[in-house]
This record gives sequence, C-alpha cells and structure tokens, in this order.
Amino acid sequence: MTGYQDFVGIAPVDLVYVANHGRMQDVPPGLRETFAAAAGAMVQNAYLYCASAGLGAVVRGWLNRRQLAEHMSLNEDEVPILCQTIGKPACGGSAPV
Repeated sequence: MTGYQDFVGIAPVDLVYVANHGRMQDVPPGLRETFAAAAGAMVQNAYLYCASAGLGAVVRGWLNRRQLAEHMSLNEDEVPILCQTIGKPACGGSAPV
C-alpha cells in the first residue's frame, strides 16, 4: 500500500508521514502545504538514525494517497504525503530489504 517498488513489500518498516490539515486551522490555507513540508525534516532525522545504525532507508512521494488514506482509515483532513521504507540495505544498494 505504501509504494510501487519491489523492496517495499519485504522491508520490515515503512513509515507514513501524514499532513493533518484539520489541525492547521490557524494557518492560512495557502500556507498549509508549506507547513506540511516539515515532514522533510522528520525524514532527514530518520535517515540520520538509519545511517548511524547501518540501516538503509528510502523516501518516496510516489504513492496512491487516496488508497493509502482509506486503508489507514484517515479522515478527509489527513493526507499521506511521504512514505519511508527502512531495513537492512540490499547488497550493493541503499534500498532496504
């Protein structure tokens, strides 16, 4: 559900970053996507941990947001924006397995 690449289905961990627009009522509508971009900082923190622990990590924005939101029982104000797969690096690559 969180991506189309082969490694996604066999990796042990997949983080889903969700923007909750309902909790951004004090933020002007035109800026809500900018604030949701803070997920990039969260992704970087996970990458830093993975690098220190010898794990591979891959972040992806190519996902079926509507299908994933339905599967996660999110409401209409909650939108998956990124997924990050984490696991042991595949031989010779950075994609987790």
